[in-house]
Amino acid sequence: MLQRFGLRAASAALAAVTVLSACGRPTPPKPSPTTAPRLDGAAGVGGAGATSAAIPPRCAAGNLAIVARDAGRSGGQHGVVLIFTNAGDGPCRFYGYPGVAGLDAADKQITQARRAKSGPLGGLPEDRPIPHIDVAAGQAASALLEAADGACEPFAGLLVTPPDETQSFRIAWPSKGCADLQVHPIVAGVTGQFH
Repeated sequence: MLQRFGLRAASAALAAVTVLSACGRPTPPKPSPTTAPRLDGAAGVGGAGATSAAIPPRCAAGNLAIVARDAGRSGGQHGVVLIFTNAGDGPCRFYGYPGVAGLDAADKQITQARRAKSGPLGGLPEDRPIPHIDVAAGQAASALLEAADGACEPFAGLLVTPPDETQSFRIAWPSKGCADLQVHPIVAGVTGQFH
């Protein structure tokens, strides 16, 4: 009888020690979902200060509609805005410069646009880093082109290649500029100007 009681007491004491030991151990915190910060300081697709856990994919050529619009003339410089509309189902991201070539009437490339952050008509200020531009489905981003007056025929069209793409688009040239073609980086909005 005494032996049985001793065994029961020992078992109860061992159980109590086990419970107390478990209570004394710190429980590791459960992981919680986090949102990755935007390193470029730009607002997310949702607006100023919005962030997203996932970075949108680059804007693929197959999901873009591209048009060129005359942006006016000043001091012998002609401006044209390239507007890139996201025709895909979700957001996408632009970064950098589109490739642009001036074409003659036979669609032959006669010049390549020189890349420059800004020019006489605007673009991206020289002291600003080239931004990542996130564009929601149905929304647009843009890049400003500039060309000077000259003793030459205006381009018959443009060959435009989105950043990091190989597929190009032939687009009408809506201006009389024909010399020193330059392209500025893609920025938010449809004016080609950094805001």
